[in-house]
Amino acid sequence: MKEVRLHIHSEYSLLYSTARINKLVETAGYHRIEALGLTDTNTMFGAVPFYNACMEAGIKPVIGIELTLKGVHQDAFCLSLYAENDKGYQELMRLSSESQRRSLSLDDLAGRTDHLFAVLPWEESEAAYWIRLKEKGWVKDTLEKYKDTVAAGRLYLEWPEEEGTAGLEEWKEAARSFDLPVVAGNNVRMADQKEYKALIALQAVKQGIPVREMDRSDIPEHALTPFPQESEMQREAAANAVRIADACAVTLRPSTPSLPSFPLQYKNNSVEELNYLCREGLKKRFSVPSAQAEERLTYELTIIENTGFADYFLIVQDFIQFARTAGIAVGPGRGSAAGSLAAYVLEITDVDPLKHELLFERFLNPDRISFPDIDIDFQDDRRDEVIRYTAEKYGVSHVAQIGTFGTFGARAAIRDIGRILETPQALIEKLAGYIPAQPGRQKTIAETIQENADMKAFITREKAAAAVMKLAAQIEGMPRHTSVHAAGVIVSRHELTDHVPLLYKEGNVPVTQYPMGVLEAQGLTKIDFLGLRNLSMLQRMEELIKRKDHQFSLRNLSLDNAAAFALLAQGNTDGVFQLESDGMKKALQQIRPDRFEDITAVNALYRPGPMEFIPNYAARKHGKEKTEFPHPDLEPILGDTYGVIVYQEQIMQIAALMAGYSYGQADLLRRAVSKKKREVLEKEREAFISGAVQKGYSSDTASNVYDTIVRFADYGFNKSHAVAYSVISYQLAYIKANEPAVFYTVLLTLHVHNKSKLGQYKREAEKSGITFLPPSINRSYSTFKLEKEQILFGFNMIRQVGNKAVYSLIEERKKGPFKDLIDFCIRVNIKEFGRSGLEMLIKSGACDEWGKNRTVLLASIDRALEFAGFQRELGGLIDSGDEDFRYVEAEPYTAKEAYEAEKEATGLYLSGHPLDEYSHFLPSYQLAELGNIKEGLKKIWVAGIEEECREIRTKKGEKMAFLTITDGDASAEVVIFPFVYRKVRPLIEQRVPMLIQGRTEAKGRSLQIIAEAVLSLPELHAQSRSMLWLKVDEHLEKQGVIKQVKKVVNQYPGPVAVNVFYERTRETVQLGSHLKASPNLHFMKEMEKYIPKEFIVFKPSE
Repeated sequence: MKEVRLHIHSEYSLLYSTARINKLVETAGYHRIEALGLTDTNTMFGAVPFYNACMEAGIKPVIGIELTLKGVHQDAFCLSLYAENDKGYQELMRLSSESQRRSLSLDDLAGRTDHLFAVLPWEESEAAYWIRLKEKGWVKDTLEKYKDTVAAGRLYLEWPEEEGTAGLEEWKEAARSFDLPVVAGNNVRMADQKEYKALIALQAVKQGIPVREMDRSDIPEHALTPFPQESEMQREAAANAVRIADACAVTLRPSTPSLPSFPLQYKNNSVEELNYLCREGLKKRFSVPSAQAEERLTYELTIIENTGFADYFLIVQDFIQFARTAGIAVGPGRGSAAGSLAAYVLEITDVDPLKHELLFERFLNPDRISFPDIDIDFQDDRRDEVIRYTAEKYGVSHVAQIGTFGTFGARAAIRDIGRILETPQALIEKLAGYIPAQPGRQKTIAETIQENADMKAFITREKAAAAVMKLAAQIEGMPRHTSVHAAGVIVSRHELTDHVPLLYKEGNVPVTQYPMGVLEAQGLTKIDFLGLRNLSMLQRMEELIKRKDHQFSLRNLSLDNAAAFALLAQGNTDGVFQLESDGMKKALQQIRPDRFEDITAVNALYRPGPMEFIPNYAARKHGKEKTEFPHPDLEPILGDTYGVIVYQEQIMQIAALMAGYSYGQADLLRRAVSKKKREVLEKEREAFISGAVQKGYSSDTASNVYDTIVRFADYGFNKSHAVAYSVISYQLAYIKANEPAVFYTVLLTLHVHNKSKLGQYKREAEKSGITFLPPSINRSYSTFKLEKEQILFGFNMIRQVGNKAVYSLIEERKKGPFKDLIDFCIRVNIKEFGRSGLEMLIKSGACDEWGKNRTVLLASIDRALEFAGFQRELGGLIDSGDEDFRYVEAEPYTAKEAYEAEKEATGLYLSGHPLDEYSHFLPSYQLAELGNIKEGLKKIWVAGIEEECREIRTKKGEKMAFLTITDGDASAEVVIFPFVYRKVRPLIEQRVPMLIQGRTEAKGRSLQIIAEAVLSLPELHAQSRSMLWLKVDEHLEKQGVIKQVKKVVNQYPGPVAVNVFYERTRETVQLGSHLKASPNLHFMKEMEKYIPKEFIVFKPSE
């Protein structure tokens, strides 16, 4: 008899099973099991990968679901359902989808099981529950109800492997009494018995309790093994399992992409409608369309009509038009769609493909028809509105966001397992720290152990570590929870549940249970609605600029602003889309853009591989290197990029010009050569050379040009995408250069919860001359506010002051400003603030306009709250205010205390900084900003205030420390090893402002400064009143000794000013503020190499 196993839960029964699909199939093959039945709980996440894996292994897939139903007499029992055919599969998808919206009952199955097999599980069904409780009457009621509801001949009772179980005889009797066949099954939750500990751990993670508290009796040890066939009932059950498996024949055929028909407004069909809208759009975009534009549009529309994509264009332009009308920012374009003139005149994109020489065939190739891919960027905080509009227009049963899974990464698995094993936190973090932090795919636990000898030795040595890593490796990579794809939306003419089961999360747009890869293989149409924060920034910036310049429009911005290009050439691009990285800044400084095409080129070139051509591009642009072309005829194509092939479109243009390819054929050539397959390359070489020879080029010339194409095929970037995204880069650069106060107001608002970025951008804004105003109780709003080219801090900067409290404050303030502390306490619901919220408002400086010292206000809070409460009780019978209240006197803050209070309240120093008093000599150290330090610096000076110090002992018993310091805008960790810590520990215990010299190293995803020297800033400040005098006679002056003097001073920076007396002219010159010295013994010895000892005089401060 065939071996068949039904009632299997895979890893997609989230946190309930450890049975990975590939392992299930592998184990089934080992046991010669010929069919497997998947029944994940209420969902079908794994149905398609299960089907594909089984088919590939020659195992028959039986697709099912374990549905949770409200019972006849009790809630929440299970029923296993298996799809007999494609109609049954569709019914499962509908039932699974419905189960995500509401609790289903048996009544919901009425008339819906004609193509399903239903099995009442032994462990989880309502009938079995009553059997075990010996409630015969309820057993009878339940089975009668199920038998009446499920289609005739399609209801079974599950027969388990273990036949000695209590109640099984009564179960057998029930099967006979109700004439219900039994079928083999056993709620398999493991592919292998070795997974049992991992299964227990997974359940502990799900419940959030330690493993030792788990009730293991609730977790049967059912792994995938052949079903025993010793008794008559077992043989009967096994035979019925075979019958079900044989009867089930689902075929997951891909569907044909089928979009909804667009509701027509002007014409009789979608083709005519699209033609009409495009012709109208052409007149709008070009007041007098050129012959080139007319011809190009006609060509594109012909291809769109022939490929049947008119509805697609109409649907996309419609929801983009909705967004624009609703004031939602839409990106200028994304990907190859920017190469379409039809998309441009429909206002799907905002990039003129004729002006920028973009190719339609890169987007929609008539020689290789595939579904066009128009991805759209919207401002990220309103993207959901556009998706909702689309769902409402075509029906919520026709539109869904794409689902995805959050999986157990290596670090997450280690931390979860460590927690449920009650492993010490320090050990958990040590183990997680072994996993390297890297972009892209994270290394697995197994890979890390294999590559890291220290980790391997540690795990071998430490039993607790080994236990964590063994279990963590078993659950690593398993799906942990469902999520929503960042962009993808499915739109279908038919009800989606005909093709895919759905989930229902918050909001009214459902989410597919299948991830993107499965949906695309199924032939469903995906449109990417992407949220882009930079568009939200631009939208808000445009609104602020329009307050003073009503005509301003980002969409009409000229692309030739000198100030914007000057800013880019300086690499001053923090906050500018795509151009913020250090490497990109260096590239901009090399290229020094002075035209829009340079921004496009740098965006395309700054990637691994092509970035090696940035120096060539820059040198040729500035005339330092001769611009050469593979052939003089290619100058019109490569002239803009100085002979460097930067874009894929240039490859297509070369093939068209030299070898007579159509652009469609040229796109196929580009795709083919990028794959670097030898036989393909040779075949394409012959075709290219043949075409070039026919056009009059020599075969040698053609071969050389073809070699150039092959070389650059991997490097070439999609020009349409580069141009579209460069528009966003340029717009932000324009505003930063021309409207800096607007730029920083919005930038800071969007980064308000990222204190490191906030400090960095605030510091940069101050350097550009922008003044910041502290929070104001009567002028601030929740976010940063622009006030006459100054930036006013918002309330959301202030700790302990929540959104509800801010809303309440602003609403009450509409009735009039808050005159004083008493007025505030009477009028505002103080419970929404709490005492701590009011305290933070005062410490931030928000209440300074009341004319009282902050310390006085703080000391008076309790008395003021009591006074205000009394006033409220009187109900205004006595008109009493601030003049009747006695404030508590207190010593005012020192400047340093005020700065620290502001830091406590907002995370930033607002009115000043504790390091300010040292600013006259700190420049000589060429300090690095903590928010801007880089990896691998061999020597670095930083200044800061101690935030936290953690002292530990090394294995040798020596003390060392991990110090967290702040410069007011950012923080950094400083590692002080024993040989340095011994010398500086007293200084650190005093918590004085300090100057640290060291080097930088990467530690996981963060950077550390390894301290080599720690100096007290107050001591250096005292020394700064000292003076160093150098005499330079005529002989030394002629030798140019001053150059060597500056070199030595740079070697030994410090707080002491250096004065140079020139004997010939009797003049004294003080070196600049950045050239101050630390005149120690080493300094003196070095200086004496250039200036005689008697010409050096050090005058210490008195």
